[in-house]
Amino acid sequence: MHTGNSQKLEHLVDDLESCLENAPASALNWKRADVPAALLRKSTLNELLRIAITDWLWIATFLILMWNVPQNWMPVFMILVAGRIHGLGVVLHDATHLPLRGKNGRVRLLELLSGFPVGSTLNAMRYHHIRHHRDSGMMSDPYFIAGLRGRPWMYALVWLRHIMLAPFWIFRSFYGILASVASPLRNSYAKLFLMDGTENPGESREVRECAREEKYQAAFFSIVFFLTWMWPTELLLSYWIPLTVAGLFAGYRLLAEHNYLRRNDRSVSSIVSTTRDHSLGPVSKLFLAPHNVGYHLIHHIHPQVGILHLPALRKWYRERYPDEYPEPLGGSLGTI
Repeated sequence: MHTGNSQKLEHLVDDLESCLENAPASALNWKRADVPAALLRKSTLNELLRIAITDWLWIATFLILMWNVPQNWMPVFMILVAGRIHGLGVVLHDATHLPLRGKNGRVRLLELLSGFPVGSTLNAMRYHHIRHHRDSGMMSDPYFIAGLRGRPWMYALVWLRHIMLAPFWIFRSFYGILASVASPLRNSYAKLFLMDGTENPGESREVRECAREEKYQAAFFSIVFFLTWMWPTELLLSYWIPLTVAGLFAGYRLLAEHNYLRRNDRSVSSIVSTTRDHSLGPVSKLFLAPHNVGYHLIHHIHPQVGILHLPALRKWYRERYPDEYPEPLGGSLGTI
């Protein structure tokens, strides 16, 4: 029997799929239903756990090397660690699309490995991310940023504000604890931290669940704060600076993978006009678009398909629609 929490988790994914399946006909001759079922493979918890553990093994390797090489090499290894922290965030992002049946031990472990270190619970990221997919380019899209087109300085300012992404998310966890017990704070919690622009979002069960889950994130960072107090230099160089750089990587990715155009429907042509692939080269994949998250156009058309399976799906679309499938943004380094 499913718990109330699992029903909430399933509802968001089911709602997204239902909206895409019932979207208006597209101006493009692309039909989601034409794709062979073999290409529409979801991620599994075991796959995502394996990716997260691999990222942590790389982080451990980089940190060991960082503290045992000449000091002038330390920035290189901090950037490499930042790339893997960004990768952990991508793993959490993919987990938000899973039709999970509650938070069993493996889900909790995945959240601990990939969510808490980047500053987010699975619930919080799912809340705003699935709504972005459902309403991409629409007035209710929580990720839409107005006034960017043709204004490079605005791109720069929006990108730089991601320096504060991790601190903002960390503060959210402690605010969420208060919101979980003080109902007057739930609207501000949902509007400010979950990017919900509706009138009274704090009354929903989903927001209450997000707030209740924040205590685990807050406990994680309470331990991190204690360790930072004990070993400030080590934690600053090994975690806090890489985490900040990872926020900048994520900020670049958010800007690179979307065209900020207003749209009024969820048709495939609207998705193609508001979303783009980017940073598909080998160097870019290390830092700016880890774990195939740069295959973003195809991810929006088929958000249920796992990150390991996006390249094959994109290849199918490019072969079937060679004149209509847009070229990716950026090359091996990826630039706006």
